Amino acid sequence: MVRRRTGRGERGVVAVIVAITLVVLMTVAALAVDLGRAIYARNSLQIAVDGAMKAAAAAALTQPTTYTTEQKTSEMTRIARAYFTSNNRLDPRLAELLGDLDVQYITSGPNEDSVVGTQKAKVPMSFARIINVDEIPLTVSAMVKRPSFMPLELVMALDVSPSMAGPFGNSTKIDALKSSAKELVSLLMQSDYAKVGLVPFGWLIKIYDPRPYYDYVSKTSKVKWLAFGEQTPIQYCNDTDSSNSKCSSYLATCTTDGVPYICEKWDCSGVVCTDWRWHTPDTWYGCLYLRPSRGRTTINRSSPTSEPYYGVLSDRDNDICAKVPGIQDLVTKGKTYRYGSYLKNFSAEEYLRFVLDNGITTDNSEDTGTYIPGALIWAWNMLTTETRGDSVDPDYPLNSGFTAAEVAELGVRKALVLITDGNNSFYPKSGGPTAGGADTLGQIQDPANSVTEQIALTDEVNTDMVTICNNMKSQNIKIYVIALQFSAADLAYKSILRDKCASSPDTFFDVSNPPELVKAFQNIGAGFAYNSLKQ
Repeated sequence: MVRRRTGRGERGVVAVIVAITLVVLMTVAALAVDLGRAIYARNSLQIAVDGAMKAAAAAALTQPTTYTTEQKTSEMTRIARAYFTSNNRLDPRLAELLGDLDVQYITSGPNEDSVVGTQKAKVPMSFARIINVDEIPLTVSAMVKRPSFMPLELVMALDVSPSMAGPFGNSTKIDALKSSAKELVSLLMQSDYAKVGLVPFGWLIKIYDPRPYYDYVSKTSKVKWLAFGEQTPIQYCNDTDSSNSKCSSYLATCTTDGVPYICEKWDCSGVVCTDWRWHTPDTWYGCLYLRPSRGRTTINRSSPTSEPYYGVLSDRDNDICAKVPGIQDLVTKGKTYRYGSYLKNFSAEEYLRFVLDNGITTDNSEDTGTYIPGALIWAWNMLTTETRGDSVDPDYPLNSGFTAAEVAELGVRKALVLITDGNNSFYPKSGGPTAGGADTLGQIQDPANSVTEQIALTDEVNTDMVTICNNMKSQNIKIYVIALQFSAADLAYKSILRDKCASSPDTFFDVSNPPELVKAFQNIGAGFAYNSLKQ
């Protein structure tokens, strides 16, 4: 006998199935809530840890280059934990942190110079407890490469006029400037594609090592961009003694500031001089006047052979620019350098720091002052390497920079940092070298100039300065300006530097004390660095 299932029985089975299904669905939903909380907690922690590690890595931009690994790690840990504490938005009721943020500094291997942060936490469960899951552990990590500097070519134009010897905090302006500049050099030289040069300036510019450009035997220029004006005669002793022995001249090796050069000496031993004769000094020691055409080639770089730069010829003992610090052409990481007659081979960074310490002094020679257009032109020369096809064009001076092709290939950035403490005090005179010397500059404050003339000359030279700045910026050279403790009388000039010479308001720094100077250089260095979140 077959028994049929009744409708009431079938309904009971369905009810049981529905009930079980509802329980399962509610459990899954509850577990999803717990899992969602855990995912949210993880994402929130990840954001905070990422930011903390970027902040820690950025410490590389301000840490002294003398810091040990332990000092770097300690400072990065402090910065990272402070950032994490301030920016962790996770409700502690949602997740419990397990200890402090752990920070590790990697000093070798494929992730060299990276900083890693790890934060552990646990998310307490509510509904998952029914399946014996009381909490979900979380481990969040982030790795950031510390800032490394992009391909860069940078020149620092350093004012060395006498006013730079003035007090500045517990030091002088020139010493504070050199200290901050050395730190910038160390930061920039972290890049394998960094070139850094120095253009100290007062009223003249001096090539630190003239030997590549001047033949001391034939006493002629080796390059087309350099020429010499008519020479000024000087006296020498040409008497005879009782044995009829005349004074004689000979070539010798002299040294100044550690730099050897060929010089002319006179042997008058045993002679009592009663007869002075004239001879022409025809030796060049690196000093340069402007190209002579006022208002034209004085403000650009074009065709340096049609109107060349003029070298100052003088007797070594009375050299008009003996106290002027010399230009240091672009120095490149990976190469070694010698400073003068020093036997030590310096790395690029060591060399520039050594030069700043020992080769940059204020120019206290007679009739000196400030002529910024000249400094800008020579910084521009240093930052621009002209080519003829694939070869460097020898008609242009200072061809150590990246070529246009290298700039395009490497993504090189070019920059000038101009540091000065006052207005221009010289102006370009018309005409070229004459029998009285190659002087192409005049003093604005010359008593022979009336007040009206002084104002007009100041406006003219400042206009030249702005024109050069604009020409440089049009060639994608970024200009930073540091106005160092300007006097109230120079406020209008400071506005010109800020509004018409600096590339933007962010690249102008109004500095009145040593901490502000340090901060200005740090900001400049930070502008050429980048970091990357690796994982």
